[in-house]
Amino acid sequence: MYRGDTEPNVPNPFLDAAAAARHDLGKYIAFELRWVGEAASDADLLAALQADVLRTRSSRGETLDALAVWEGVKPGLQGLRGRDVDVDAVDEAMNRIGLRLPGLCGGTLTREEMNSCRADAFLVSEHLDALYRRLKEE
Repeated sequence: MYRGDTEPNVPNPFLDAAAAARHDLGKYIAFELRWVGEAASDADLLAALQADVLRTRSSRGETLDALAVWEGVKPGLQGLRGRDVDVDAVDEAMNRIGLRLPGLCGGTLTREEMNSCRADAFLVSEHLDALYRRLKEE
């Protein structure tokens, strides 16, 4: 876990980047998935995954998938990579999600692969929330 050498009452220098990552990626990578139960049909799970992972952020006619959003917010957290359990967990989960993108786009993922992708989406959301909360308290 990273503990910055900051003075008391001085915001952590990574707090703004963590807030952006939490909002832009963490909030939306599992937005629809929250409403899809374990017993959902393959079609419903796939639709939720596609909405959350392939269309994570939409703004002004532009749609970004989760990997593109992560690439956009990751530079602000660069100083934490390799030194922070939450950032490293998100990076690893995003790498696994990236491997699933072709199957997700084509709708060819098995139920096991969809469940794995779902778990990684929740992991990303949880770790970005934990990162933001921890940095806010430092």
